[in-house]
Amino acid sequence: MKKEAVVLNSLPYYFLDDYGILIEDLEIKGEASEAYIEYNRRYLENLNNELLPFYAKEMPDVVNEEKLENYYRAQGFTELILKVTEKCNFRCKYCVYSDYYPYTTSYGSADMTFETAKKAIDLYMKQVERQRYFVLNKIPFIAFYGGEPLLNFELVKDVIEYVKTQYGDYNVIFTVTTNGLPLEDQQIANFLKKHNVIICLSLDGYPENHDRNRIRADGRPSYDTILSIIHKSFLDYPLIYTLCCIDYRTDLFKLYDFYNNNDRINGGNIPHLLRISRIFDIGTNYYDQFTLEERTAYIKSFKELEKKYIELAISDKSDWFLDLLIGQEILRVYDRLRFAKNQGFYLINGCCIPGEKIFVQPNGLIGICEKVCFDLSIGDVDSGINLKSVAEIINKMNKLLYFSCKECSLSSLCSICYAYMLTPDKIGVSENECCNRRSSFIHSLSVIQKIESENKGFFERKISEIIRKNKEAQLSQLLDILLR
Repeated sequence: MKKEAVVLNSLPYYFLDDYGILIEDLEIKGEASEAYIEYNRRYLENLNNELLPFYAKEMPDVVNEEKLENYYRAQGFTELILKVTEKCNFRCKYCVYSDYYPYTTSYGSADMTFETAKKAIDLYMKQVERQRYFVLNKIPFIAFYGGEPLLNFELVKDVIEYVKTQYGDYNVIFTVTTNGLPLEDQQIANFLKKHNVIICLSLDGYPENHDRNRIRADGRPSYDTILSIIHKSFLDYPLIYTLCCIDYRTDLFKLYDFYNNNDRINGGNIPHLLRISRIFDIGTNYYDQFTLEERTAYIKSFKELEKKYIELAISDKSDWFLDLLIGQEILRVYDRLRFAKNQGFYLINGCCIPGEKIFVQPNGLIGICEKVCFDLSIGDVDSGINLKSVAEIINKMNKLLYFSCKECSLSSLCSICYAYMLTPDKIGVSENECCNRRSSFIHSLSVIQKIESENKGFFERKISEIIRKNKEAQLSQLLDILLR
């Protein structure tokens, strides 16, 4: 299906095709003879006609088991994620298991057993061993997830010791995503440090921002305790990082000052910030609580920080915090294909291949990924990945996306994926959300154009630096690369 290019009203000299390519329209720049204008009009029209058929959104070929098998053999199984428990000692207000997210599953009490974990490990490592014929020096990653995974610390301990004993030659890297409270137990803290486990600690910046959402199950705040744990046990540990969530009530200037004054990279004591995430807004009434004034103040502060990001970029300078808050999304828009991995499986670029990561539930079922919070199994630890189920899921997703997105001229820039499904048969993106995404993409392109017009090659140099980091990565950098 052929689609029209999008005219960017905010960029009067440009239009873009479906892959974000900005094409300069000289027809409307300055004075020119009628003949030159006509020549330029026909040139752009012909170029448009040549480009758009390549980017037309036709239904992809039906995915079959053979195609999946070939993909997994060469590129799949990037990491094993073990959801070692459903239990949690926090009741974060924005948690996808909370009442704000009625379509997802609620809090549970199941723990994974060592028998289930062992089967998952053996399944994963067998695939890694097989894949090493295609990917030299492949690094296995095993991540502990929850709930709060350290509430099932004995299993975490048993898994690490089992892997070190059985697969010691593979140099497996372990990561854990935690709210930090169990690290108050010195035995847990010492064990994780001894085995060089990468710790991703949820910390929402300055105290007021953290404590209004990240509360314990008994209702008490958590910030002071987490800071005490950091100072007691992790000031000298290099493999601990923080993850921060924000919403319309977050004071972005206060957040900016907090990390610039306290982040380890600037000489402070707070573990280095790896990622800033706006709280998930699909299938939730979480954002109904914010007033128009709060939304307006947030947008105003974001624009001011974005202005600073642009000024620095034009001068060929960077600010690491602004790179996280603003730059990451702009880079993804700038070169969506380079940051996408769908390998031609999907209508758009947002989805991973189910089974690319092996996400194991406490009961041994394998889910699509840790971000999909409804039951949709693609196998189990006894039988492995069910290729037929994965193919059916991909083909169903393509059908949903085809009818929802086929006429959108910006769909190839979109990151919509399985995490945006309310149920296995329904995508949770409203028409209003699509309009917001479209506006955001066009705005990002305008920022790109403004920077590139005054500092040509800025984003290519940024991307090259990421690729260089990937090639030269040390242990302490690997998680940073994964989170990008």
